[in-house]
Parts: sequence; structure tokens; C-alpha cells
Amino acid sequence: MHEHLMSDIGMAIVAAAVLAFPAYLLRLPLLLAYLAAGVLLGPHLGLGLIKSSESISTLSEIGLVLLMFILGLEIDLRKLLQAGKAVLVNGFTQFVSCAILAIVVFGSVELARASGDYALVYLSVACSLSSTLIVVKVLSDRMELDTLTSRITLGVLVLQDLWAIGFLALQPNLANLSFNSIAFSLGKAGLLVCVSYSLAKFLLPYVFSKVGKSPELMLIAAMAWCFSICGLAGYLSLSLEMGALVAGIAIASFPYHIDIAAKVSSLRDFFITLFFVSLGLQIPRPTFNVIELSLLI
Repeated sequence: MHEHLMSDIGMAIVAAAVLAFPAYLLRLPLLLAYLAAGVLLGPHLGLGLIKSSESISTLSEIGLVLLMFILGLEIDLRKLLQAGKAVLVNGFTQFVSCAILAIVVFGSVELARASGDYALVYLSVACSLSSTLIVVKVLSDRMELDTLTSRITLGVLVLQDLWAIGFLALQPNLANLSFNSIAFSLGKAGLLVCVSYSLAKFLLPYVFSKVGKSPELMLIAAMAWCFSICGLAGYLSLSLEMGALVAGIAIASFPYHIDIAAKVSSLRDFFITLFFVSLGLQIPRPTFNVIELSLLI
């Protein structure tokens, strides 16, 4: 199993590097090259050199956690709050209007109606959400994370994550919605934020003041903090990515946050490459119905 995992990772990195070079020369996003590498190596559309994405998908999720952690470290809450009205208005109207538009479009498609009672709801919600990972990766590559439009975008993405968390909490009980289930879902997110900021305010300054003279120990302490909050998020049935984002924002005001982000970046890039390759491995052979629906969208 160990040898199988190492060979899969090796092939994934080599293929990603080979395809990333022409993508860079053509000024295409590198993540497209990583996805293409996964498709090329995968069992569905490619050469079948990697039989299953499971061998690297779990490991690759570390990249997503690290990306969200670094994003949190780079978020200036004061600047984000200055765009509060724009974030709230856009975050609400974007989700609702996109959901309504998707309902209108998919309502006329037999495939959506034939897939179950709530297929139309799931499709509409899915089409109303963006991939935080892809958007942040593109903004980071363009060095545009600190612009006004990017801050509004990040705020909208955070709201989308909250919409997604709320819907995932509600979806097992769509037939019997209740105020208690909604309040419970929001309460868990609030508890995560409160615990994180309490620890960051009263405990972490002392810890980081002691380990700040050792760059290696400071990095380990920061990673331990990140994965601890991710563990708490998982215990509360919240996404690990949300936990990593909250962990990063909580210590973004610390004087060491720039050094931490710089040191974590190399690890992030390696695991993010594996994440997109593993995503490409999972792309199935499309059926006619899927192609038809994609063209309609």
C-alpha cells in the first residue's frame, strides 16, 4: 500500500509538472494543467496509470486546508468590514437570484425532474455556489487578494460557505423543516468562531510570544492551531475548510502571521497540486445526458 501510494504521488507530480510548463507559456491557469494531468493518468478517460483517486485524494485535502488557513492569515477584518454593505447585499442577492434562475432553467429539464423529489433543489443550490478554492487560487496567482473587488469577492465566498453549511444541515430534513434545525446549524458555526477567538485572544498570544524566537517551533505551533480548529469544526459537523479559515483569521493580527504564511505556502502548493490532480482522476466518462445538460447550462 505504501509503495502504491508513493508511485501514484510520483506520477501525479511528474504529469502535473510536464503539463504545467506549456500551460505557463500559454498563460493559462496552472490548475487546468493539474486537472488535465489527473484526466490523463485516470482510469476513466486517461491511460489508467492510477487506478483510483482514493490513494491520493485524502492526502491532497491537506492542501485545501492549508490554502484556507493562509487565506485567513491574509484577511484584514477591518478592510473586510469596510466593504460590509457590499458584501451583505451581493452575498444575499447573488445566492437567491442564482437559485431562482437555476430553478427556472432546470425546471424545464426532464432529467432534473426525473432524478427525485429534491433534485431540482440540489441542482439549484449547487449552481448558486462557487468554488472557494479555485477563486482564491486564481486571485492569489494574480496577486490581487488585497484589492477592493477581491475583498468583496472573499466576503461573498464566506457567505456562500455559510449558505452551504446551512443547507447541508437542513437537507436531511427538507420534508420537515423547522426553526430549531436552522438555529442549531447557525449555533454550531457561532460556537466555532467564539471558541477560536477566545483562545486567540487569551491563550495564543502567550504561546506565540514563547515560541516566536524559533521559526521551526512557531510554524509547528501555527499548524497545530490550524488542525486543532479543523478538528473542532469536524466534531461540530462543519467543513474542515471553514475551520481552517476561522483559524487563520483568528491569528491574522499576530505579528508573526506573514512569516507563518510564507512558510506554509510551499507545503500548500505541493498539496494543492495533488488536490487538483486527484480531482481530475475522478472526472468520469460523460454520458449523452450529461453533455446535453452541460450544453444547456
